[in-house]
Amino acid sequence: MRKSATLIVGLVLLFTTAGCAGAPGSAARPTQTDRPASASVEPTAPAVEPISAIVILADGVRFQAGATARETIAYDAPADVALAAFADALGPQSGLKEHAATNHTPPTTEHQFGEGVAVLEPHYEAGVENDPMIRPVWSVRAGTAAIGEVRIGAEGGIAVGSPVEDIPGWNDPDRMGTLTTSTGTLAELLVVAAPGSQLVPSASSGAYGVLAIADPYPGPVTTLIAPSQHGGA
Repeated sequence: MRKSATLIVGLVLLFTTAGCAGAPGSAARPTQTDRPASASVEPTAPAVEPISAIVILADGVRFQAGATARETIAYDAPADVALAAFADALGPQSGLKEHAATNHTPPTTEHQFGEGVAVLEPHYEAGVENDPMIRPVWSVRAGTAAIGEVRIGAEGGIAVGSPVEDIPGWNDPDRMGTLTTSTGTLAELLVVAAPGSQLVPSASSGAYGVLAIADPYPGPVTTLIAPSQHGGA
């Protein structure tokens, strides 16, 4: 009987000691919450390439970022859309000027950007339907070849400062129109024709597109205007 009691006590002590020996090992194990959380990485948006060129077309203006055409805005698009695009390319408007109506033009708001670029917003009488070439919703006038890092010119490369002789066909007597002014002789001719139009006006109709002006002639080119009508010589 005494031997049995001693055996039972020994077994109890064995299992008790084993349980106590395992406790420190269990406490040493790292838990999920003990592990450092990995830092989350926020995705970065790709950089947007800025506008590098404004290309004046016969039927609208194209805004380019490098070799990529970002957008093209037609002359019958809302003026607010055009103004937003010019502001994105050249910065906020630098000036605002109101022009009264004349015998040939309606009252017009001139939105100026930088030194030399203007978006002209004519205000037609109610009920007048806009023809993109004859009565555009807005038009553009450029008196500079660049503002900051943004180049400005007509499709084909003609810009303010270009020699008149660089315009293909410039010496066609039916194509160039001249006007005597108080400062000399002004010359104008189309450098890009609108769709359905032509560079040389005919006897029955004028020509429409991007007009280059050299004031005074023989140049160089001092102004680009589009869309514009040109009656020829």
